[in-house]
Amino acid sequence: MSTIASPLPAVHATVHEADRRPRRDFRFAAVAAAGVALSITGVCLPWLTYYAGLFGLSGWGTPNGDRLTALALTALVLATAATVRPLPALRWAVAALGAGEVLYVVSLVAKLRSDLSGADAMVVARQGPGLYVAVAGGLVTFVTVFLAPARRGPSVERVGGALVGRGLRATARAVGWARVQSARRRCELALGVLWIVDGCLQAQPDMFTRSFATGMLASAAAGSVAPVHAVASTAAQLVAAHPVLWNELFAATQLAIGCLIIWRPSVRVGLIASIGWSLAVWIAGEGAGQVLSAHTTPFSGAPGAALLYAFVALCVLGPRAGREGARGLSVAERGVLGSRLSRALLGVLLALFAFECLPTTATAAATSRMLASLRAGEPGWIARIDGIASGLFARDGRALLALAALTFVVMGLVLLIDRIGRRWRHAAIITLIVLAAMIWLLQDFGGIATGSATDVNSAPLLVLLLVTFWRGRRDDPSVAATSVVTSHEDMRAG
Repeated sequence: MSTIASPLPAVHATVHEADRRPRRDFRFAAVAAAGVALSITGVCLPWLTYYAGLFGLSGWGTPNGDRLTALALTALVLATAATVRPLPALRWAVAALGAGEVLYVVSLVAKLRSDLSGADAMVVARQGPGLYVAVAGGLVTFVTVFLAPARRGPSVERVGGALVGRGLRATARAVGWARVQSARRRCELALGVLWIVDGCLQAQPDMFTRSFATGMLASAAAGSVAPVHAVASTAAQLVAAHPVLWNELFAATQLAIGCLIIWRPSVRVGLIASIGWSLAVWIAGEGAGQVLSAHTTPFSGAPGAALLYAFVALCVLGPRAGREGARGLSVAERGVLGSRLSRALLGVLLALFAFECLPTTATAAATSRMLASLRAGEPGWIARIDGIASGLFARDGRALLALAALTFVVMGLVLLIDRIGRRWRHAAIITLIVLAAMIWLLQDFGGIATGSATDVNSAPLLVLLLVTFWRGRRDDPSVAATSVVTSHEDMRAG
């Protein structure tokens, strides 16, 4: 008996000592280094060839090539740091840089194709392999996030047997799984990813020119009321004076907010920063969504994606530890706003959407013209959809707008009723999500294929906001376990 029992404390001490020694993940560093090497190789290879391939132009030494090289080298530095000290935030940052490289290179490919379509036929200019190799490098860097982190020591379950080691491993797994399964955490991650996508879109080449301020920002200021017009026009003038500096600040801020929300210890700081930055962008950059203009509808992005970012962050923002609320409520209703205030906020927003869909002749004509203008720079199949939708709104625009407004009003009233059945509530949410998907289609998916989009537009944010009001089962035991784990993590983080 003694020969069996006596080695157990020593074995457990060895396991705990091994768990305290971090293990460097060289596989992660190797994959990230391979992605960086591909990216830099793509910068050095020809991006453009002409005269039947006799001459080639690479991205090395150009502003776009320098930006790609800087992104790749930054990813390499962070991957090295993650190897020395394994931290989840560093791994996420490397993956975010890889995604940024992919989006940036895709925008360059789209712009190059547009330029080649109007080039002189005698030159016979063609795309080189460099940009495609750079895309491959960004994808390889991005997939590092899917690599499982290296274990810090031998498996506690295998070495420790069925005693303390197995209990610790099972508890750690349960806590991690409960955190992943938390509905609030999934909404936080979705919001963080959207912020990172917006930051990458803000880093497109066109955003670093004066046209971003003189075109997009100035046009948003032109259609707003006097106080908002003064703020928005001043912001446009400031950005036009130093476009590169300001746009780098904008892109870095959005990427930082996304990373703060994704990293669990700083999620509350990221959500608060998201609210403040969104409201500032909504007023200074979007002209308060031009909500009082007679020519804006949800199909053109009203009432503004930035406002929806602030609404989603408010609904996702959880209360302090120990105040998660009753079971069976939605993420927004169990959050810092509470049940009544969160539903009132949703009702105001849906009423604003309905107001923007007022079926007047001017609004229908403006929507038809807007859809026709969206075809420039879009792929062929999206341009054909815009043409069909423009014709429909020119013929039956008032009826279509009335149907959309009625849907927003009726479904909003259903969601405002507290004692309505869960099935009716879910049916209303699904109906609004389908309507938001149709709006996003007519928004040309935010225009992300044109190289001039700053965000994914308002429809995806509306979908995420509606998801935060999805109620789970009242008798679901995982809700209680998730609430306890989330409260414990909030105590540690805050």
